[in-house]
Amino acid sequence: MMARRLAIDTNLLLLLVVGQVSRPFIRRHRRLRNYGEADFDLLTAVIRGFEQLILTPNASTEASNLIVYGVTDPLRSQFMAALGLVFRSTIEHYR
Repeated sequence: MMARRLAIDTNLLLLLVVGQVSRPFIRRHRRLRNYGEADFDLLTAVIRGFEQLILTPNASTEASNLIVYGVTDPLRSQFMAALGLVFRSTIEHYR
């Protein structure tokens, strides 16, 4: 039986990481203005239904560049640390 895997794009990866660090900051992040805390809750609920999270190298790179755009410390450092944790717990799949 194959593991249930879920691939997410850059915006959902940003939403996941920013929401984990600071839920109120979701609406303030330049790339996440169309999302809110309810969207973060829905995303985390969907992710819980899967065994593995998959990212493409392009999504990982783009998220690394965009997550700190216009963000200052201490949030900047917290976002990068949280993104690193996500990278270590996911599978990167190139196609």
